[in-house]
Amino acid sequence: MKLSGDTIKKMLSEGKLIRDGEELVNQVGPNSIDVKLGRGFKRLRAPRSGVIDFAEQQEYEYIEEGVDGSIVLPSHSFALGTTAEYVDLPANICARIDGRSSRARLGLVVQTAGTINAGMRGNITLELTNLCDYPIRLRPGDSVAQIEFELLDQPASLPYQGAYQGQEGTTGSRLPRMDF
Repeated sequence: MKLSGDTIKKMLSEGKLIRDGEELVNQVGPNSIDVKLGRGFKRLRAPRSGVIDFAEQQEYEYIEEGVDGSIVLPSHSFALGTTAEYVDLPANICARIDGRSSRARLGLVVQTAGTINAGMRGNITLELTNLCDYPIRLRPGDSVAQIEFELLDQPASLPYQGAYQGQEGTTGSRLPRMDF
């Protein structure tokens, strides 16, 4: 069952779902909460072999920001960003993050791997893609995505403890992981 905006507000006021979330009630809609970009954008460094191989660790570099923390995402390009918000999901709630339609209508695709597992704690890394023929300026504080929360039929017996648990800021892929 998806949580309503009223339930999200109540849980935020109780200190649940998002760290320091009681200050975010004005970002809650009918059934989701708008989340904002944080600081620290990254891009992939060119692979040594010229090919991204999932069996090899890839390297990232920070994108130089303007004095206001903004970057310009060139047309037809990809970067990583992060939510300013730090989620803290209990074992009985999972979530889904998606881009906002008003941004998508301008060519910005946000988050293509949108599942947030029950028990996840951390900032959410966003995959940012510019499908447009024109560059897009992105600023910390821009509202670019929304999170919907779902109540599980019972708490997860094994809440999320994966490679991204506790991540802070923009986090690149942690592939390859040989420990699962």
